[in-house]
Amino acid sequence: MCAAAIVRLIRKVWLAAFSIAAVLQVILWPGVENSICVGLAWISCMATGLMLLRSRVTFLYPWSSLMVLMFCLTTCGLPLVLMLFQGDPLTADLEVPVATFRHLLICQIMLLLIHTSYRSVKIWRQLQNGFRRKVLRPFGLLEIPGWSETLALGAAGLAASAYTYIVLWEQSGGVRTITGSVMDKFVQGLIPLSFAPFFLLLPLAASQARKGILFRLGNHSHSRIHRIYDQLHPAATVAMAGGLRCGVLGMSVCDPDIVRQQHQCAPATKDSC
Repeated sequence: MCAAAIVRLIRKVWLAAFSIAAVLQVILWPGVENSICVGLAWISCMATGLMLLRSRVTFLYPWSSLMVLMFCLTTCGLPLVLMLFQGDPLTADLEVPVATFRHLLICQIMLLLIHTSYRSVKIWRQLQNGFRRKVLRPFGLLEIPGWSETLALGAAGLAASAYTYIVLWEQSGGVRTITGSVMDKFVQGLIPLSFAPFFLLLPLAASQARKGILFRLGNHSHSRIHRIYDQLHPAATVAMAGGLRCGVLGMSVCDPDIVRQQHQCAPATKDSC
C-alpha cells in the first residue's frame, strides 16, 4: 500500500469513527445541551480531517499538520469516543459545556485558517524566514538546550506540579477549582515542563548533552521524583497528561520544526527553512 493510500485510509477512519461516536452520543443522551456540544465537536473533527488529511498537505507539511490534528484529536475527537466508552455524555463534568466547545471550535477554525495561509501565502514564509534568521537564531532560541537547562525546565515543571496539586489542593479543601487567579493559571501552564528531561533520552537531544555521571544522575533523580509524586497523588498524572492538550510544550526542546533547524532540512517537506 502506497503512502497516499494510507493517508486516504486514515482519513476514512477518522471521519467514520468520529461520525459514529457523535451519532451514538446524540442517541444515548438526546439532551439539547449535549447535542449542541456533540455537533460542535463533530464539525471541528470533520473540518480538520477533510482539510489536513490529504496527501499533498500531509507530506509537504508533516509537523505543522500533525500539531493541528493533535489539537483537534485531544480537544474534540478523543472526548467524543472516550466519553462514549465511559458511559457519560460529552457534557459530563463541564460547568459551561456549550461555551467550552464553541470556544474550541473557534480555536480550531483559527488554526486551520492559519495553516492554510501558512501553506499558500508566500509573504508569510518570507517573514517567517526573516524573523528566524534575524531574531531567533542570533539570540540562540533555535539551539537545543543543554542537559542542565533541560533539567532546570523539568524542575520548574515539578515545582509547578507540587504547587498546583498540593498547595492549591489543600487550600481548596480537596476540591478541584475551575477558575482562579491569573498567576495560578500561569503556574498550571508550567506543569508540562516536568516532562522535558525525558526528551534527553532521545538520540537527537542526547547527542547535544553531556553524558557524564551528573547527566545520568539528574535523569535518574527526575524519574524517581516523578514516580514518587505519582504514587502520592495519582490524579496528578491524569491532570498533567491532560495539560499537554493546551500545547504548552512549544519549546525548542520538543518542537520538531525547530529541532530540524539544527540539521539539514528534509527536501521533501516545507514545514521548515
